[in-house]
Amino acid sequence: MNIRKEITLALIVKIVLLYVVWNTWFDHAMTDGQAASGVERVILNR
Repeated sequence: MNIRKEITLALIVKIVLLYVVWNTWFDHAMTDGQAASGVERVILNR
């Protein structure tokens, strides 16, 4: 397998994994109240 095919395969795998991680952890809509509550919790826990 030549180096160009290996790099292409690695990039495709990386893009797929980034898509899965993004959809798992970061793709949930939060209301402003939930976001403010999270910020308040972080500030008060210091």
